[in-house]
Amino acid sequence: MFPGIIGRKIGMTQLFQESGEAIAVTALQAGPSVVTQIKSQDRDGYDAIQVGFIEDKAKQSRLSSPEKEHLRGLENVRHLREFRLVFPKAEALLAW
Repeated sequence: MFPGIIGRKIGMTQLFQESGEAIAVTALQAGPSVVTQIKSQDRDGYDAIQVGFIEDKAKQSRLSSPEKEHLRGLENVRHLREFRLVFPKAEALLAW
């Protein structure tokens, strides 16, 4: 439902069409991800979600103090991205 994807590039490969033409493609690992914050029109002035990509070998020491506080309880979350929502209420995600 949201206009983006967050993940990690794991490699390149190629796909072959029936005509024999090779097409280069990028392989992505698109998860695991977690919603770290829900922004609403009332509180923040716009509807959006903030998503974080979870990495197994993420180092806590590379986060700033505000990031550590924001991600308290989510030690392995990195690469935060915000996606604006196309439907009016961000709380509609909770019903998902």
